[in-house]
Amino acid sequence: MIEIKNSNKTVDTSAYNCLGILLATAAVQLGVFYQMMARGGWVFDFDSSLEGTIGNKLSCKQRHDFMESFEKYHEVVAQKHELNRSTFITKVAEWLSDNTPVIINTDSFWCPWSFAYHKRNYLHSFMITGVNATTNMLICRDPYITEKILHASLDDIYPGVRHCFTIHKKPNPIEPSLILLALKEDVEQLLNDGDSMFDNLHIFGERLDCMSISVECKGFEDSLYAVPLFEKLKSVTCSRRGYSYMVQYIAYLLNDSHVSDLSERLFKISTIWEEIRGRLIRHYLRGKYEGLHLLSREIHQIAEDELSIAVSLSMVLNKKYF
Repeated sequence: MIEIKNSNKTVDTSAYNCLGILLATAAVQLGVFYQMMARGGWVFDFDSSLEGTIGNKLSCKQRHDFMESFEKYHEVVAQKHELNRSTFITKVAEWLSDNTPVIINTDSFWCPWSFAYHKRNYLHSFMITGVNATTNMLICRDPYITEKILHASLDDIYPGVRHCFTIHKKPNPIEPSLILLALKEDVEQLLNDGDSMFDNLHIFGERLDCMSISVECKGFEDSLYAVPLFEKLKSVTCSRRGYSYMVQYIAYLLNDSHVSDLSERLFKISTIWEEIRGRLIRHYLRGKYEGLHLLSREIHQIAEDELSIAVSLSMVLNKKYF
């Protein structure tokens, strides 16, 4: 059996998607930072012109590729590999013996421990931390099941494997001014966007006041976490939390308490988004749909608070560092 060292180290699972969690975990294993992969992730789009449910009209797509940002602003590089069935175990064992983190992109339909196993097709990621070349058994860690080590045979998981990433440490440090400029450009784009995120937040709050939760959940009664509205609100929480960690990381580099305070404010807002999602799920489960106007009011306040944080962050950066 070959196992990677420090494979029990994890990161906050509520700040990133599954691949982001694993990239961050790999960075921790290598002793480097990872927070800049959240660049361009403070987003919220609501397109009223689209047909269908509120969840279908909501989007939280990151403006920058988080893997590119992960590599550009930290001392890491992710190499993509296609793995053949016949050489899978040998290659993974080779990487693990060198203490190289290995991340697998898969179809959750073929992931034995997933809620979607043999039910739904979702792109998912997990990490292989050990292999047994004799039995073809794998030791795995799933970013959403952090409390236990998972075991699977190659025969079970290989049909779903799309590709894998190995994570390596680069030799040269990143210039801090490059990181600071990235945040400045990010916030300016957010504030100067003609299709304002903050306007979209207000529109979403208005639509939420009169929506039908039963319509939002129709067809997903057996897997509520896959409801588009709930799934995307989870992404909203992740985006704010991951971005707050990025701003906190920059505050650490600058030793700036004001930037740190703004990070904490954004983190608190991410917690409110998480609570809103949970309350909507409870509304549906209890069959009690009153009270949506209260959630609507909270979202209008969130829009004002997020705008205030973005403006304050822009003012601090331009006044003190540019």
